[in-house]
Amino acid sequence: MSDPEFVNGIVDNIMTNSNLSDIIEQIDAVQSENRELKELMYTQQKTINEMNIMLLKLFSQSVVAAPNPVTSPNPVTAPNPVTAPNPVTAPIQEAVTDTVAETEEEEKEEETEEEEEEAEEAVADDAVAEDAVVEDAVTE
Repeated sequence: MSDPEFVNGIVDNIMTNSNLSDIIEQIDAVQSENRELKELMYTQQKTINEMNIMLLKLFSQSVVAAPNPVTSPNPVTAPNPVTAPNPVTAPIQEAVTDTVAETEEEEKEEETEEEEEEAEEAVADDAVAEDAVVEDAVTE
């Protein structure tokens, strides 16, 4: 199996009888498209989160600012908004809080992955540089 002609023949056979060469050529394009789609999804998720927060603020403002059209002889005291959750906005607020938390976790994961990739690249670059220094030392 160490015969170079045999290995080259096998490789040529695979390349001519299959679409492996086409597949290999398309890998870079697919990876680029994958990165672009991830960035687009991240941007859309961020926009959705911002819209949810704005909607929550709008609901809370409309609930607080809504005038009471019915006047009653006995005044009704409203519960303290700090201590009592608003039954109208509580589910929305929980959903927004959960979505924001998930997005923050995804951002942290992406940052960690990017840092790991950069560290791996730095280690690989260092290894290549060390190999070059060793080769230079050996040749001298």
